[in-house]
Amino acid sequence: MLRRPSIKLSPTRTNLKQYKAVFLSVARCTLPTIAALNGPAIGAGFNMALACDARIMSEDAILDPKFFRLGLHPGGGCSWLLRELCGWNTAAGLLLFSQPLSPHKAVEQGLAWKSVKREDLLEAAMGYTDAIRHLPRELLIYTKRTLLAADASCHFDDILEIET
Repeated sequence: MLRRPSIKLSPTRTNLKQYKAVFLSVARCTLPTIAALNGPAIGAGFNMALACDARIMSEDAILDPKFFRLGLHPGGGCSWLLRELCGWNTAAGLLLFSQPLSPHKAVEQGLAWKSVKREDLLEAAMGYTDAIRHLPRELLIYTKRTLLAADASCHFDDILEIET
């Protein structure tokens, strides 16, 4: 008789560091990243989608952190990412009140670029890459770096200097 291996449910520090490294690798990617969501983005999938530069959702997708309903503290940097992407009100609704977002609401709240029919999702996502694929790699890298530098702590003069 085959025995199923026991699964350790409590995450170890090593596991958490590995998860953190995955999210950071996506968030720190020097080239533009797109998440094409064709179903529920829950927990770690939710965080991975937030770590991308843009999100396109099919009509079947949903953004649902679900951390509280699983008895977990939010992770993967989603607290910071949500505040940056959509502000306090939406971040609080998602995390503190465990409310999921439909594709329409995600677009409305600034968490998704657009919502499309399921069968059009891949074509829509690839369409964005078609628009930039001919550009020099360095231009994409430096533009993304400038966009990341242009946060609330940066002054307009600083961005003008970086852009120059």
